[in-house]
Amino acid sequence: MRRVLVVVLVAVALACAVIGITGVGAQGPPGPGLVAPDSIAARRDSLMKEVLASIAGRENQPADSVFKNIRIFKGMPAGRVPRIMNIAFGKSLGVGCDHCHTVGKWELDDKHPKQIAREMWGLMNTLNADLLPKIAHLEGKPPTVNCTTCHRGQKKPALDLGAR
Repeated sequence: MRRVLVVVLVAVALACAVIGITGVGAQGPPGPGLVAPDSIAARRDSLMKEVLASIAGRENQPADSVFKNIRIFKGMPAGRVPRIMNIAFGKSLGVGCDHCHTVGKWELDDKHPKQIAREMWGLMNTLNADLLPKIAHLEGKPPTVNCTTCHRGQKKPALDLGAR
């Protein structure tokens, strides 16, 4: 029941953000933005380049044929995966690769945040594909949400009403 309530609250807050209602769940100014500390960003970029170099020549093959234990990026070109990890996950949450992964053993599921990221990706897809299109009277391009919509460069979502 609590999980359903959290999902509903997040969906309402996101919908309000998309249609321009402000102040819903807001607690002060947004986080530090999308810029992670230089050392974290530099390390993330370095690791991304290492992974891309390790798959050189196979960048256009499906990710699940190049990497082990791919769950949400099946069929996506392998060269896109490290970039998505760097920008959509790392930069949006202000974290390094080691937040979700054991560096060098990328396929392991030994860290809880990796599973949370997979589940949040599913939530994002549900919001974008199923819930946001049902909001009546929106004009223009259909709205979308992504990791940055809530996280704004922080591990905890900016609209998280729980303890920090």
